Amino acid sequence: MFITQSSNEVALNMEKIEQQIAESDIVVLNIIPYTLPLIPLIKKYKKEVWTDLHDYNDGNPYHEPFIDAADYIFLSSDNLTDYKKTMQQLMNRNKELIICTHGKNGATALTKNGEWIDQPALKNLNLIDANGAGDSFFSGYLFGHLRNYDVTKCMQLGTICAAYCISSAQLCYEKLNANFLMSEWEKEFNG
Repeated sequence: MFITQSSNEVALNMEKIEQQIAESDIVVLNIIPYTLPLIPLIKKYKKEVWTDLHDYNDGNPYHEPFIDAADYIFLSSDNLTDYKKTMQQLMNRNKELIICTHGKNGATALTKNGEWIDQPALKNLNLIDANGAGDSFFSGYLFGHLRNYDVTKCMQLGTICAAYCISSAQLCYEKLNANFLMSEWEKEFNG
């Protein structure tokens, strides 16, 4: 959800940002124009880059620098006529992983090894507000990735985060934390 248009230029403390990039395991690169000057710094330190293209349209030139910089790409199928074709085209650009979310229809991953993994959405929670669901999915997936879980388990964690997000009027489920997430994963997928 974007409340307002972002400025193309923001006064950034590049020295501090460079230090943070150097000390980071990964970098999540937002597709806001003022992050474009950060791409050379991220490349300098050879950091793993994650980005969410959100409601991407095939061939939209705005997204190109973010696609080029990213190793891991998330996007929504909302504006895509053939999401699998788009995912494959992105993967052909030497990416590690592409994940496409489909709202109430779950999500699909394409791994570097060519494996397609579908994850249905959880249907046992009531929809209150879908704002933030994609970001919650991204966060849940990244939580699992940072713990070296496989793609399937990461997608399950993302699905739980998204499901609880839409059951809340907030942009993120109020009770979400690592213990809650792992407890819900045990109930939903390991029980």
